[in-house]
Amino acid sequence: MLLLERPLGIRVTAVPYQWLTNAALAALGTTRAQCTAALQFVDRSGTIRTGADAVNALLRGHPLFGLVVRLALCLPPVVRFERRAYAWVAAHRDRISNLLGTRRYALITDDGAGPS
Repeated sequence: MLLLERPLGIRVTAVPYQWLTNAALAALGTTRAQCTAALQFVDRSGTIRTGADAVNALLRGHPLFGLVVRLALCLPPVVRFERRAYAWVAAHRDRISNLLGTRRYALITDDGAGPS
């Protein structure tokens, strides 16, 4: 969410998974557990990309970042590094959020319903 608050010149709809019901997530082709584990990017055709691949899919539409992403995807070692880095960040998400002071943005409910 924070990244999307800055103007990137990319048209996407960012929806916190916590605001969606399990049925709505299933309709998108994902689950609450998958969303909890990693970013999910669903494109217009319904293709889902996860984690670092989701970030790449998102940034591929940006004029400058898109070029960098397309070049990086040509280099398998870079892709492996991205995926490992994403996994590390995801595993330490709570600690990083606390350090950055972004914990207040978490909107988690037991039933998956978000703000009314």
